[in-house]
Amino acid sequence: MPPLLTSSSVPALPLAAWSRYRLRVAASNAASAPDGAGATARCTSTGGFPSFLPGAVERIRDGAAIRLAKRIERVPVQTSFSGSAISSSCVRPLKQQQDGDPVVLLHGFDSSVLEWRYTYPLLEEAGLEAWAVDILGWGFSDLETRPPCDVASKREHFYQVL
Repeated sequence: MPPLLTSSSVPALPLAAWSRYRLRVAASNAASAPDGAGATARCTSTGGFPSFLPGAVERIRDGAAIRLAKRIERVPVQTSFSGSAISSSCVRPLKQQQDGDPVVLLHGFDSSVLEWRYTYPLLEEAGLEAWAVDILGWGFSDLETRPPCDVASKREHFYQVL
């Protein structure tokens, strides 16, 4: 199997430390932006779902999927291949831990963060910091700008989310 990261721009920190740093920066930037520029998109429509989700979300009957869908947010992710930030969807932990590594959940092909509707609550109940991230090109991320969705772009996008 080819290595997951083949770029020459490997972070100087060990990957676990780098991920923890990036997750904290992403969360604090989104939460502290005074003008809303870095804020996450989470406006709700009727039913309490984020307004960027498709209308079909109102027909979901699975309670776990409904609860997780209501927590989906869009965060701005800047990449080298896009002139503007890509609004990327994820579910962030209710509480970030100060120590330990987060659990990052990635869905499979042609899917979304809702794949983790049963697992995510169990991880939170166990006291783990869990992040569910939509892979570029899938899920509920905003693709209006049509960014490239090749493997290298997905990898860079993922590392920028974290």
